[in-house]
Amino acid sequence: MTPMMFFAILIFALTYVLIMTEWINKMTAALLGGFIVVTVGLVGQVRAYNAVDWNVIFLLIGMMMVMSVLKETGVFEYVAIKTAKAAKAKPIRIMLFMFAVTAVVSAILDNVTTVMMLVPIALLIASELKISPVPFIITMAIASNIGGTATMIGDPPNIMIGSATDYTFIEFIYHLAPHEHHNKFDIHVK
Repeated sequence: MTPMMFFAILIFALTYVLIMTEWINKMTAALLGGFIVVTVGLVGQVRAYNAVDWNVIFLLIGMMMVMSVLKETGVFEYVAIKTAKAAKAKPIRIMLFMFAVTAVVSAILDNVTTVMMLVPIALLIASELKISPVPFIITMAIASNIGGTATMIGDPPNIMIGSATDYTFIEFIYHLAPHEHHNKFDIHVK
């Protein structure tokens, strides 16, 4: 192991410890680790810049902007009230409805934005019904992951895959959808 490799591992380990322990802000720790790696010359500026998938960054920025606008409109409270009324205030029905809503919204928006939009609804409903919000939140997290896999914009890794493969939005959905196809990689057991 060369000294530069050891130094890179050391920076990575220290950054990871700072992120895990939250002694400083996670973003600050990550940026500091990246700054040190570039400053000492372990990775060049151009290579570091090119390693960033800007499609993901700008999608997340755009989604956060959409969320902040929607938050101001009161749409979250509206959805909460409609969901509770449609489920006749029965917690299990509300949970199932929220699961479906979360999965559909997560296919249209990214997972992070979906959870940030819908968890406050679950908290509001649980508070009004005087029940624990934990089952709702866990169910919504699962639904968000399931719905997020459906489209290219549903999850940041999907955006990276779409960018790397040059698939269109529809092609991505087609290749992700379950359907019977045979290719040279199929394994046939005799």
